Amino acid sequence: MATLHHLELLVKDGLRFATNLAKQYSMTLSALRETEGACQWVVRTGNAVFVVTEPKDSKIPYSHPQHPALSLQSSKLDQGVGTVFDIAVRVKNINRVLTNCHAIGGEILMPATRTRDEFGICERAVIRSCVGNVVHTLINREDYKGPFLPGFISSTPALENKSSAFSAESLINHVDHITLVCQRGETDNVLSWYEKVFGFSRFFMNKTETETDGFVLQGNIGLRLKAMEYFHCSEMMLTSDLKDENALRIVIAESLPGHDAQSNQVESFIEEHDGPGVQHVGLYTDDIVQAASNARKMGVNLQIPPILYYSHAGKLKEIASSGECVQRLRENGILLDSEADINEGSSKSRRKYLKQIFTKPIFDRNTFFLELIERRGAQGFGTGNIAALWWSVQQTLNLQKAIAT
Repeated sequence: MATLHHLELLVKDGLRFATNLAKQYSMTLSALRETEGACQWVVRTGNAVFVVTEPKDSKIPYSHPQHPALSLQSSKLDQGVGTVFDIAVRVKNINRVLTNCHAIGGEILMPATRTRDEFGICERAVIRSCVGNVVHTLINREDYKGPFLPGFISSTPALENKSSAFSAESLINHVDHITLVCQRGETDNVLSWYEKVFGFSRFFMNKTETETDGFVLQGNIGLRLKAMEYFHCSEMMLTSDLKDENALRIVIAESLPGHDAQSNQVESFIEEHDGPGVQHVGLYTDDIVQAASNARKMGVNLQIPPILYYSHAGKLKEIASSGECVQRLRENGILLDSEADINEGSSKSRRKYLKQIFTKPIFDRNTFFLELIERRGAQGFGTGNIAALWWSVQQTLNLQKAIAT
């Protein structure tokens, strides 16, 4: 089993960042920990859990017992780059994962270590991934009944007071997917690494995707996407539930030859982030319109699609077949994609779609952002929206040029 336990972010002003994250998405500031090297805050809603980490000193020794991966990130903060660096994974057998990692020449940052407190025993280890600065904390908490992890204080009056001020009900249930950006030509190596270390499986996200090429957007976009998953229910050979909160889905993105940071979102991320890493995280909601409305009222900067996106003939047809209201989507800036459904030949399959909206980057640089996503049976990640958005942006620019002349 390999399921997401939490995501860890590295920031400079930890308390302010954690408080804003909780406020903007109606999450709970549920725990904290202070060690020799860092202060940490746990922010959560449903099964979506973030750990916000602020190092006390960027020159933390590599062998620091509380956080062996933190020194790898010191250069990021020195350069003023916030980052999501730890995809912490809950597994049943840590030693098996470590053995797999060692077998392919992977780097083990911390061997399996057991920690005990009043809630039981928790076993942890840390490995370095094959993507940029990303690490994976491996967690086995079968014998641990605490609310989070040993060493964290589950609540304090200060945290309770801050959390009680966020009155809006959170509509976020869990992390739907994580998108990693890699260097050009590395997608298959990344897929192979996760397959060998964790047992992930490739899956198709779009009906035009091929085994070799993945989902490719040529032209001015220049993007290749491939996806992999690990479902808790896959151990029992059951059909995957698209809303399974234990599902761990990762999308790998790379640029195509001939593209640079000036025109390509992947290359731009790599330049701004100073290397590959976590580009965005999709947060699942059952009511994206209300979730987006709540977030916007709390000060979240959401991306606004060009108005022409909603007049594209193909997009209008998709929206009509879904039964959604074009005006409601347009007023709330929500994107809709039915091309996410890879099944063909059935009128019912056209009713499968997803809705999504993206935030603007949440760090100072143009790097990491969040996505709100609602699924209506579709299993992709809005690949059809990439082309539709690009078309609408280009049409808007052409219109502006025509008006100017």
